[in-house]
Amino acid sequence: MASTLTSFRAMFYLLWPSETYFERVEDVPDYVVKAVEMFFVLQLIEFFIILYQRKPVPRLNDTFGSVAAGVISRIPKYERKTTV
Repeated sequence: MASTLTSFRAMFYLLWPSETYFERVEDVPDYVVKAVEMFFVLQLIEFFIILYQRKPVPRLNDTFGSVAAGVISRIPKYERKTTV
């Protein structure tokens, strides 16, 4: 529960500075992985709110475009890991 709440607060830059300091680089969590999980949760919440309000559902191409942009932005990181 605390980890999920911390991830949610991190999405909106609501962490205390003491929560973001680490003695070693190896101790720094992979914030991107946690952000991706929270991003999908927030997308689902938005979808259900739109359904509840009986508004038009966003087009799927917009959703897939946003997800694809996020995936493509991560490619250089994985490419570096495989070549080193």
